[in-house]
Amino acid sequence: MEKRLEYRTLLERFVARQMAGPEFKDELFRLYKADGALERARMLAIDPTYGADLQKRLRDKEITADAFQRLWNDRFLIRADEAELDSAMAHVFTECDAYLDDPTLDVAYKNPHTEESLRAYVAGILFAKRDLFERALV
Repeated sequence: MEKRLEYRTLLERFVARQMAGPEFKDELFRLYKADGALERARMLAIDPTYGADLQKRLRDKEITADAFQRLWNDRFLIRADEAELDSAMAHVFTECDAYLDDPTLDVAYKNPHTEESLRAYVAGILFAKRDLFERALV
């Protein structure tokens, strides 16, 4: 994840009510997509097969999901703190995807977020992962 400071700033602005839910969601999706493309390009430069052998071993149940993750992180030079923060941002992305800015819509989601519940979720991530965000700035 190349844009940790941008993510942190974006999350802080949303929590501080400096931006509305739809604007936050659009900006997060833009950053997440661009960051994902950069990360994929970096990984393909390391392994042009994008870990096809590891994916096959996991699919064939030759290795566990935990072993796969360790091998993947080793191959693609992903530090544990980076993986943890990447996972947290993936959760924020998923929660944003469940956020609907029109509360009148009849949806099949189990628990779509309101702007306030999404803001509370993001504040929790910022608090819980503050040390990871701080280390990313060093």
